[in-house]
Amino acid sequence: MLEKAASKEEGVRTVDVKGSQVNVKKIEIRDGTGSAKVSLWREQSQKDFHTGQYPADEPVYTRRVTVAGISVEGDITQLLLRDDEVVTVSSELLLEALPEGNRMDLEHLTINGTVDLNIEFKGTEVLTVQYIQ
Repeated sequence: MLEKAASKEEGVRTVDVKGSQVNVKKIEIRDGTGSAKVSLWREQSQKDFHTGQYPADEPVYTRRVTVAGISVEGDITQLLLRDDEVVTVSSELLLEALPEGNRMDLEHLTINGTVDLNIEFKGTEVLTVQYIQ
């Protein structure tokens, strides 16, 4: 199951596989950590994917996380969770989740201790962030 959003799609081409003509199409998928090219064969090659569309039907789920540290690079924020997992979110999305009085330099958010958030995911993409007081 693919967890990233389609970002680039090539046309369908036909290749010879053991004497039979088989359709194949390449798509590029990416997230905040990089990209990868994936070949879709036979019936899968006939499906249309568009930027931001998921090749596989990914479930949407919410996780409550405890953030121990934060690193900001422009519009991308990496959250170091208590269990040492790293989650990448949009800086803007995180700022919007904070209460009015707490909208500060994001890297100082955990200066007084951990912060709890509810994060809604689709695959590895963060859809929403909710601050828990």
